[in-house]
Amino acid sequence: MGALAEPALTASGATASGSWRDLRLRLVSAAVAGLVGLGCLWLGGPMWLLLVIGVAAGLAWEWVGLCGLELREPPSVLFGAGIAVAIGDYLVLDDGLGAAMVPAVLAASLLVALYRTRSGVALAAGCLVIPLAALCLVWLRRGDAAPVLVVLLTVWASDSGAYLVGRKLGGPKLAPSISPGKTRSGAMGGLVCAMAVCALAAAWLHPTPLTPGLHAVTRLVIGVLLGGLLGISAQLGDLAESWFKRRSGVKDSGTLLPGHGGLLDRLDGLLAALPVAVVAIFLLAAINHHLHPLPLAAPASTGGTVTDSPA
Repeated sequence: MGALAEPALTASGATASGSWRDLRLRLVSAAVAGLVGLGCLWLGGPMWLLLVIGVAAGLAWEWVGLCGLELREPPSVLFGAGIAVAIGDYLVLDDGLGAAMVPAVLAASLLVALYRTRSGVALAAGCLVIPLAALCLVWLRRGDAAPVLVVLLTVWASDSGAYLVGRKLGGPKLAPSISPGKTRSGAMGGLVCAMAVCALAAAWLHPTPLTPGLHAVTRLVIGVLLGGLLGISAQLGDLAESWFKRRSGVKDSGTLLPGHGGLLDRLDGLLAALPVAVVAIFLLAAINHHLHPLPLAAPASTGGTVTDSPA
């Protein structure tokens, strides 16, 4: 029996050693990616733009692979060109032409993406989702880093909360046919964590475009509501990417992040949450302007007769 037990012990030790190596790889790659991302976010300007373009290119590369296409095929080439032209025109042209060209480029990408019937719809979705998220990241960082940081923290809280609460409580599955590992308790836990973190961030990082010129209690309420919207959208994005991978018959979207899989595996929730955050900022700005309109400037003198005051 001792001879039989020894190989089992050796195999167990090898498994434990392999698990530790995997965990160490995940931690190191996460730390490096986090430091690079936060550093570029803090620096802003060209460094942030280069990071966004690089991430968008990586996401597009993985998306094309999930669609079963080669990078040299016409729809793939136009997909990448659509991302580059959309971001470049939005940033370089200041006369409004860039903003007008963005939907035109995206529409062209959509039309050519439909060239492939098997993967046309999926590629068309990527032509919308990835450039839109990239533009949102660039637009949110045109001022300070606070809006981007709030969105990142909220999505991270949603993902982490869903994972931890789901592992701890378990229970009924959220969408077993799409992602068997996700539970309803995890979804609720992620939503609560997103609302809490967004509320605290909105209060702590004030003033930001997320909560402009508002009372502290109002900022907390807005943070809770915004956190709920971002948390729900992030979880929907996660489910959509899980469905996409299941449709493509793969476990991970790629291998760009050692120990984590691909960029899509880590940023699926963020892709869905970014447009929601931008729309929320526009709505908050409109509401704040309605509640606190700017005073009208005093009319200039027209050169009329001036009446002297009595002595």
